[in-house]
Amino acid sequence: MMIREAGIKDIPQIQIVRNSVEENTLSDPNLVTDQDCEEFLTVRGKGWVCEIDDTIVGFSIVDLKENNIWALFLHPDFENQGIGRKLHNIMLDWYFTETNETVWLGTSPNTRAETFYKKSGWKEIGMHGKEIKFEMTSGQWKKNNMKQNIKSIRPFIGAKNFEESRAFYRDLGFEEFVIESNFSVFKKQEIAFYLQDYYAKEWIENTMIFVEVESTDEYYNELLSLDLPQKYETSKLTPVRMMDWGKECFLHDPSGILWHFGEFFNK
Repeated sequence: MMIREAGIKDIPQIQIVRNSVEENTLSDPNLVTDQDCEEFLTVRGKGWVCEIDDTIVGFSIVDLKENNIWALFLHPDFENQGIGRKLHNIMLDWYFTETNETVWLGTSPNTRAETFYKKSGWKEIGMHGKEIKFEMTSGQWKKNNMKQNIKSIRPFIGAKNFEESRAFYRDLGFEEFVIESNFSVFKKQEIAFYLQDYYAKEWIENTMIFVEVESTDEYYNELLSLDLPQKYETSKLTPVRMMDWGKECFLHDPSGILWHFGEFFNK
């Protein structure tokens, strides 16, 4: 499979694909002429084709003059292979390098194309004749295509007594990595947070962290065995309670930060 820029020589095969579709069909195949295709490919915008074994099976064309997706079609024999998605993405990537103008398209209601565009982040704004009109902004396209995956989230928390809190979290099973004399990161499995030698009463007493566990009952028993409230005077462990959404227990650290350990019911 190869995705490449479309040229004038591809127009005959593009027309074959256009007239093979089972949705968004043309009432008269002569409505879209070879001259129309050539104008949109060479003057008004740009197009791309997908080739398999030297045969074009799909194509996309965008019109810069009217800020419109002029065509995105795939031969029915090649659906559900990700080809339409590739043609869609390469077209919008190019469009938004050329302009920041919002792009629009129209498609028939109650079709697979309508579902495709909704899932692709297009915003429905009304009707264009008998078709649903969708729009995509430059900003939304950039958001939809952020390629960097999030690896972790690490909150910053404070401590009334930094050394006591360090010891507490080590006893809780976290591994400490000292960054500076008053700043450490604590890690346990996929969880991590930064502990800093800083205390603001209102902030600390309103800090809550929720940790999802497989079994709240079993985790509570493990916390109970650590005997943390006996070692740290201001620490407090609250038994498991049942909620509408699941179960949870609570653990206050020596500074007053409230940790929730809970599990969600499967619904």
